[in-house]
Amino acid sequence: TSLAMVWIDGHLVCTNAKYLRDPSQLRGTMDNPIMVREKKDLAFRVHLYRNSSIPASTATTFSMKWSLNGSSSITSIPLSAMTTEMSPSEQEREALQKEVQRGWGNWNQHSILDIVKLPDSAVLTTMLCNKNDDCITDTRIELDRGNDCYVRVGMYAGDQSYTQFYFGQSKTVSGNVSVEYTSTETNDLTMLITPQTVEQGHKIRIAGRFAWWRSGEYTIVSGNEVTFQGNGFDEFTVYIQGKTTISDFFIDVSLDNGPLT
Repeated sequence: TSLAMVWIDGHLVCTNAKYLRDPSQLRGTMDNPIMVREKKDLAFRVHLYRNSSIPASTATTFSMKWSLNGSSSITSIPLSAMTTEMSPSEQEREALQKEVQRGWGNWNQHSILDIVKLPDSAVLTTMLCNKNDDCITDTRIELDRGNDCYVRVGMYAGDQSYTQFYFGQSKTVSGNVSVEYTSTETNDLTMLITPQTVEQGHKIRIAGRFAWWRSGEYTIVSGNEVTFQGNGFDEFTVYIQGKTTISDFFIDVSLDNGPLT
């Protein structure tokens, strides 16, 4: 099949269905809602990617339907209402988005513990674990979930050059740490994790991956060194200081000796 990606007001509506072999897996589910306030005009954008294995004589088409809130009537949006040109304001916004979507930052809205490097989509996750390997693996600000931890944000630079926050105190992990990091225009990342109140045996568990189904290789070279190489991107290295041990696909760094970088 071919691939379609849909944006409304600059928001990618679908981030899962286009990668599923069986779209029926998403029946009965919905994407994150887009909050509409005073703004009445929302730009609608579609990108179509044609499967090269489809015969050239077969046209790739799409259709889109919409309904008002609470209405059971769904009608098609006529092609005559669409254009191949974006408005000047949308072109300006898209150019701005492409300019700022670079380097390290909290680009993953699903967890503040994920630090993501764009455009590679490399993810460095810092989890807090106790001596029994109970871990806080992800969390968001003000997330209302029974087993989630507390998050308190600190100083934050709008250009994502500096970020600081505290997290900890879940039902299973009693520790609390401060995480702060800086990034530069050359994509250098410096991170400092400082224990606030942690018991003996607590540790930071570091994991790597690539977000949004992007392909790449994450390699643990040693207890103090990991490498990322996204498909089509240069390899880069992350160095870890502290007393470390390698556990499966993770690096555990002890907090018994104080802050770590």
